[in-house]
Amino acid sequence: MKNDMRVTLPLWQMAAIALLMVITITMGLATKVTNFTNDRLEFEITFGSYLGGIFACAMVAFLIFFVLFLINIQKHNKRFPDKKINTFTFKPQEYIEDDEWFDEMTKRATKKVYSYYSWTLPLLVGFSLGGFLGRTVILVGILLIAMGQYWIYYSTMRKMLKSAEEDE
Repeated sequence: MKNDMRVTLPLWQMAAIALLMVITITMGLATKVTNFTNDRLEFEITFGSYLGGIFACAMVAFLIFFVLFLINIQKHNKRFPDKKINTFTFKPQEYIEDDEWFDEMTKRATKKVYSYYSWTLPLLVGFSLGGFLGRTVILVGILLIAMGQYWIYYSTMRKMLKSAEEDE
């Protein structure tokens, strides 16, 4: 199970979210809404010297990351043809249903994630409404919540895998 990318997939997703947070923050700092006229939204994006550099580096890093991610998925699929990862699907890859044990692990981890969402989303909505936060802060908040979801799932699965390895 150590080389099974399905177990480490949440770490890859967390790294992608971290890069998206940098891109979101730089776009938020560079974007200014200039006018609401005739049911149209006009905005201007202006990158300063350092902000443009950060944005460019983050975009290049994201593209490199995405290519490496796809290459690793191909390697995984070749190594484990019976445990393929489908890159573009609506079913979350975290659902590992190889046998009853993995099915139970997935249920426990997703149960914890559901509990996490049941209090973080209302909290974010409350802060957004009560604090009059800007759109960038709200987007970063959503990305942080998504990162938390993957961390909870990964740490739960990792603990269960460790305990199973110790039992053997």
